[in-house]
Amino acid sequence: MNIPNLIKFGGHQIKIEKVLNKDIDGPGEYNDYYRVIRIRKDTGISEDVVAEVFLHELLEVIRICNNLEINHTYLTVLSEGLFQIIRDNNLNFSEKEK
Repeated sequence: MNIPNLIKFGGHQIKIEKVLNKDIDGPGEYNDYYRVIRIRKDTGISEDVVAEVFLHELLEVIRICNNLEINHTYLTVLSEGLFQIIRDNNLNFSEKEK
């Protein structure tokens, strides 16, 4: 998956940083104050794990920016389920047909 360096959501630009293990406690995080998603991307971490973490953090952005009361366990289940459906069915949401 090609993870962009910047996304737009709710009128804001959100920076995406790929960081090493020493720079982050978990696999990913979103900081609403600085509007930055940080994703752990060390050698040996598979592309599918990085992609699922990115999807998870996108859901965190939606949750935080909209004050949704979804606990982290439910959000994790949603991100893993969406990731599985998208990957297993080769879904592509662009307007171009293959």
